[in-house]
Amino acid sequence: MRIEHLIRRLIRREDGAMTAFGLILFIAMVCVGGLGLDVANLITVRTHLQMAADSAAHAALMAREFKSESEAKAIAVQIAQRALPVSKYGDTIKAEDIQFGKWDVVNDEFQIIPGSDDGVLVSTQRLAGRDNAVVSYFLRFVGFQNFDVVAESVYETYYPTCFREGFVAQDRVDVQSNNLYTTGSASTQTAISRLTTTTSSRMASSCRCPTPVTL
Repeated sequence: MRIEHLIRRLIRREDGAMTAFGLILFIAMVCVGGLGLDVANLITVRTHLQMAADSAAHAALMAREFKSESEAKAIAVQIAQRALPVSKYGDTIKAEDIQFGKWDVVNDEFQIIPGSDDGVLVSTQRLAGRDNAVVSYFLRFVGFQNFDVVAESVYETYYPTCFREGFVAQDRVDVQSNNLYTTGSASTQTAISRLTTTTSSRMASSCRCPTPVTL
């Protein structure tokens, strides 16, 4: 009877309730804070990879205008590795992570076409397979030791409006007298037939501008 009485008395007592509540609240705050730390770290890494991929894609497409595909890839890798040094982040980008082709606006996907210079797809990666995965801080206690993070960037070229009609030169254009200009593309042919320039003209294909594609 005495033991039962002590148990009932212990159950009715409220002494130390705040201590138990505070302990539970502390554990909950640690869990939420640890989860927030891991999520914030993943977002930071993802942003870093995306910026490097964008820079590499832009550089690759600009270089592809005048250089071979392999040379353009090498330049893009160098640009990305300036933002993501191999000594610190491992192999976040390799030549095979850069693919040239074109963006299919109908199917909303990138088509890989070897030898193309119309568009480029660049992927920067931190993967367990490359021994550079993102290490978790709190979630490792629940079984998530690391995370794979991948960022992709697509750039395509286009002709600015000013290059679609008319004539383009690298420097000053000297137009002589007795020219006839008409509306539309015919003016291009008429003007060019009577045009002299002080410097060598550049082909319009060298004036294509790279622009990012929203994935």
